[in-house]
Amino acid sequence: MAGKVQMDEIAKLAPNIGLSVEEFQRLDYAMKISGSSMEGGAKGIKKFGRAIKDAQDGSIEAVESLQELGVETRDSMGATKGFRDLLGDTADAFKAMDDGVRKTALAQEIFGRSG
Repeated sequence: MAGKVQMDEIAKLAPNIGLSVEEFQRLDYAMKISGSSMEGGAKGIKKFGRAIKDAQDGSIEAVESLQELGVETRDSMGATKGFRDLLGDTADAFKAMDDGVRKTALAQEIFGRSG
């Protein structure tokens, strides 16, 4: 029964954050390995999705945060990048940054307090 409940939750949450069920399960697995979980990270992922949408809609704060990371919401042809690509670009940018106050502040701006 617990498996059915979990699959129902995955099926509902995955599209809300722009992922397929399979992508969601892979992300959940990666988060569990790192000591987190999708339950804990779902709010951050949703906030990230809103930040991306805000940037695409022209929000100065969202655009500046992503620009500081070097993350572009459009590809070289001008097409909007997909959620998975943007999440990967953002993760790579954070990985390349030195730890510090600005890194933490950017993470909180983009992913919320759980950043």
